[in-house]
Amino acid sequence: MPHHHFIWARLLALFWLLAAGTGVVAQGPVLVGLRYDDFVGPPAQGPDERLPMEEALFAACRRVGLVPTVSVVPAAKRYLDENLGSWNTPAGRRRVLLLRNLATRGAIDLAQRGYRHEFRPDQREASEMAGLPEARQREMISFGKQVLRSLLGRPVTTFVPPANSYDAATLDALAATGFRVISGMLGEGVAHREDLMYIPVTVEFAHLEDAVRNAVAYSGPTLVIAMLHPYEIRDYAEDTGEHDVAEIEAMLLRIKALPGVEFTSIGQVQREHPELACASHFRAVAELTPRFRSPLFKPLVYFALGGRRRWAWWPEEVYRGVRWVFAVPYVGGGMLVTGAGGATVVWRRRQQRRSGRRRLRRAR
Repeated sequence: MPHHHFIWARLLALFWLLAAGTGVVAQGPVLVGLRYDDFVGPPAQGPDERLPMEEALFAACRRVGLVPTVSVVPAAKRYLDENLGSWNTPAGRRRVLLLRNLATRGAIDLAQRGYRHEFRPDQREASEMAGLPEARQREMISFGKQVLRSLLGRPVTTFVPPANSYDAATLDALAATGFRVISGMLGEGVAHREDLMYIPVTVEFAHLEDAVRNAVAYSGPTLVIAMLHPYEIRDYAEDTGEHDVAEIEAMLLRIKALPGVEFTSIGQVQREHPELACASHFRAVAELTPRFRSPLFKPLVYFALGGRRRWAWWPEEVYRGVRWVFAVPYVGGGMLVTGAGGATVVWRRRQQRRSGRRRLRRAR
C-alpha cells in the first residue's frame, strides 16, 4: 500500500470512530414498541369517554405503521375513581368489537393485564398477584385468560402483571396456564423462569423519543418499549394527561424517521426476534438496554447523578454528556493507531534516505 494511502486509511478510521462514539453514525437497528396498558370495560354509568380516545389512538398507530400491544384487564370493577360495568352491555360490546376487529386485521397485539387489577392494602407495593399462594394466582390468571378468550375469540399468551409486580409463584402460574411471555417493568421482579420470555417495558412514554435518539447511536439491535396509560392522554383525562393523540402521532412519526428505527410489538419480538426476548430477567437488564450503559461506567454516572436508577429515563442532555465518556477511548485509540502509522512512515523514509546516501558513497 502506498504511504499516503496508509495514512489516509487510518485517518478515515479515526473519523469513523469519532462519529460512532459521539452518535453521528447510526448503528441500529433499534426496535421500538408501545404497550398500551389498562384497556378495561365501559363505565357503569354515563358515556364511554375512553372509547373515542382509544379509537383515535389506535388509528394514529395504524397511520404511522406501529402495532401497539394492548393489555386488557379481564374483570376490572374500577378504573381509578371510576366504577366499571360489564363487558356484556352495549357499551362493553362496542369495546370488545373494537379489539376483535383490530386484532383480526393485525393492527394490535393483545396481552392480559392481571385479573381485576386491584390494589391490595396488605402489600407494601400495590400488587394484585405477588405474595399470594401459587394456587390462588393460577386460579386468577386462568380465569382471566378464559374471560379474554371468550370475549376476543383467540388465546392470549402475553401477561402484563398489574403494577408490574410479580414473584416466583406468578411465573409458575403463568407457565402452568400456557403463557409464554411476561412483560413487566425493566428492573422490577427478580424472579425468573427459563421457559418464559421476559420482554419488559424500558421507558415511560414521555421519555420515549429521548431514549430512541440515544439508542440509535449505539450498536444493536436494541429494544425500546414504552408504556402508556389512558390517564396520560389529554383526550380522555384533561387533569392528568401529558399528551394528546395528535402529539403522540407526531412523536411516533419523528421516531420513525430516525435512521435504523423499526416499529415492533411484544408479540412480534417473541415470534421474529427471539434473541431479544430474554428467558431471564437478569439477562434482560443487560441485553435490552442501549449498549453504552456498561458496568464500567454505570457506577460513575450513578454517583455523578446523585443515585438516579432509572437509566432509560435520563434526559437527552445527560446521555449526550455520557457519550463523550465513551468517545475518549475511541479518540485515544484512533490517535494511537494513526500516530503509530505516521511514525512508521517517517522512520521508513529516513531509512530509505540513509540507504541511498550509503549507496552514493560506495559508488564514489
